Amino acid sequence: MIIAILAAIGYVALVITTLRRDRLSATERWMAGYAALSLAFAGVSVAGYLGLTANLNAAISPARMLVVFDLLSAGLIGAATFDYLDQQGGWIWATAFAALTIGITALDLYDPGLGLGQTSWRGAVVQPQPSLAAVTAAGVWLLGGLILIGFTISALSQARLPLHANRILFWLIVFPLIMIGEAAVAWGDPLAATVGQGLRLAGAAGAVYASTNDRIVDVRSLARSGVGNTVRVIVTAGFMLLGIGLAQFFYNILDGIERVIVIGVLALMLAFAYQLLRGGTEQLINQTVLLADYDLGRVARDYSQRVANLLEVEPLAKAAASALRQSVNARRAALLLLTPQPDGLEVQALRGIGDVPSEPVKFSPQNPVVAVLADSRHPLFQFDIDKNPLLRTAPEAERAWLRSLEMDVFVPVMDGKHLSGILAVGPRASGDPYRQGELDVVTTLAEQTAVALQNARLFADLRTLNEQMFTLNESLQTSNDKLEAMDAAKTDFITIASHELRTPLTQLRGYADLLGTISKSGVVKAETAAQVTDNLLKACDRLDQVIGQMLDVSRIDVEAMQLRFVETTMDAILRQAVDPYAQAMRERRQTLTAQGIRTLPAILGDYQRLSQAFGCVIGNAIKFTPDGGRIEISGRYLFSSDESPDAIEIIVADTGVGIDPKYHELIFEKFFRVGSTALHSSGATKFMGAGPGLGLPLARGVFEGHGGRIWVESPGFSMEKLPGSQFHVLLPLRPPPLKGPGVIAMDRRTFKEREG
Repeated sequence: MIIAILAAIGYVALVITTLRRDRLSATERWMAGYAALSLAFAGVSVAGYLGLTANLNAAISPARMLVVFDLLSAGLIGAATFDYLDQQGGWIWATAFAALTIGITALDLYDPGLGLGQTSWRGAVVQPQPSLAAVTAAGVWLLGGLILIGFTISALSQARLPLHANRILFWLIVFPLIMIGEAAVAWGDPLAATVGQGLRLAGAAGAVYASTNDRIVDVRSLARSGVGNTVRVIVTAGFMLLGIGLAQFFYNILDGIERVIVIGVLALMLAFAYQLLRGGTEQLINQTVLLADYDLGRVARDYSQRVANLLEVEPLAKAAASALRQSVNARRAALLLLTPQPDGLEVQALRGIGDVPSEPVKFSPQNPVVAVLADSRHPLFQFDIDKNPLLRTAPEAERAWLRSLEMDVFVPVMDGKHLSGILAVGPRASGDPYRQGELDVVTTLAEQTAVALQNARLFADLRTLNEQMFTLNESLQTSNDKLEAMDAAKTDFITIASHELRTPLTQLRGYADLLGTISKSGVVKAETAAQVTDNLLKACDRLDQVIGQMLDVSRIDVEAMQLRFVETTMDAILRQAVDPYAQAMRERRQTLTAQGIRTLPAILGDYQRLSQAFGCVIGNAIKFTPDGGRIEISGRYLFSSDESPDAIEIIVADTGVGIDPKYHELIFEKFFRVGSTALHSSGATKFMGAGPGLGLPLARGVFEGHGGRIWVESPGFSMEKLPGSQFHVLLPLRPPPLKGPGVIAMDRRTFKEREG
């Protein structure tokens, strides 16, 4: 009776313990139901001892109540097991056992001769043959218990992290206690029932403790500590027995002062030997039982010496991982670098031991895991990230990424008041959780890593700054060279422009004077007058051409060039562009061929401007191709590989002197010309007679105004080998909306040549 009363009091405490929290988990709800059911059974037991359940026993036998209780408790504890292991199926299990309870009870009520109603409360009357209902109930109860034990063992074998495994191991201990206790109570023997009540209460208390606490006692550490203490007690007791025995021996064979001296010397020798043996015993216990063979001072000293000269973050991560493997026997380790970004925090995992995701990830600005590490400056377990309600508010993608690392503990690496990194440490090879001693080691390594990481980042920043300065110097040198070339081009332009403008003006003045002299003499021949006026018109045309190019280039600079788009063909445009050079090409015996131009589709463009631009390109090819050379114009139709409009590509190739690659971009700059101004000639088609350096810039402005682009390809410059040049022009069939000339809207890589 006393045991039943104590059990009732214990179950009352368990019910209060499970219901005291504001929000109950599923496991806590099932355990509250189990504790309440156990309390009811204990209350009925107490009432039975007091003789208060006679009328109840007449209606419902104690044996039948015991079967109902065992089956319902199996359903409740089984549902709690499912939810405790974070598995689905708790409600299904509880519902199934409730249905089985109803079915077996109905079977017994339908045929009382089956025997459940014939067994007394204290087991005084026992059926000689097991009843069908009793056998069915016992079989269901035993099978359910074995299934739950097997399910728990399977979950334990699959647990990745020690703290998760420890929770499952603890449940694997307390759940069999409940089963054994229920079996002992159902056995019927008074002593077995008393022991069973105690075992059930102990198992239920352990289950409630595990369900209401995230962090529970370390089972394996307790077991190892127990073994270690047992070894210490045995060693100490052995020395004490040895000392007592030797003292008794010498006490019997000696007397007087000799007895005192010998026993005193013996005591000193045994004390000295005990000290030596105790140190060896402690070391043996630490190595084989407690698995804590590390010296914090030695670990810190060795790691400090190892990372003192490391100036790269990757070797630092490997050095930290190696120290963790040697000190706490970690199976995995990585260094997580944190870099603040405008929209959050970039996290980069550096591999130490084991594989980790190499691509950096973005964490939200208010990630609670990072915030807790920065505020507390204490290690944080993956178990806490999985179980703690505050930490579970982190975005699921970020928590999933942390789980993918397969680490057990995360230790903050602080740079002053800021969190600069995280030392992620995987489970220990022994499978034990990290105890305070191991956490002290990991924290010490993290503190030393913070200094080394700061040095490595400063070195990386300095190296990046040096690289940027080197790149900037190269860019400045390139810009300086370009400016010098452009300055020289502008200086040359003054010379060229004065020559280009003065030459037609001189011709105008000379022929005007000649015409005046002829007029004054009174002898004016028609042929002479016609020749003079023809030369005057040519000088005026040349002057108008130079001034027109200058004006057109200036319009490109201010984005004021007006383009009038009409439907036209490349055949018509190129005929208009080539026609002014026909006579010059005949005089210099140059050959011009065209291929694939007539088959090109019509385009939408400014006919006059495109003719002018292609005329500049073709005129450039004529100038830099020696007498007797060839100029080839080819075209092809390209279709877009994205949403851009289809396009055509025109290639103007020559067999001329070529262009040095360093000038491939500069020739499209205003006033730039290759070669010395001494080679300048006012002739539009004279070999190597470069003009004012406005033709190609004008052509580029026109093509870009149509949404296209122009570039040159040439292996180099050579007056002897004549490598030639190829000018490529890419034009869309329908120009896209542009902000103005100078916008390069197309790239040949976005197109493919249309077959057929």
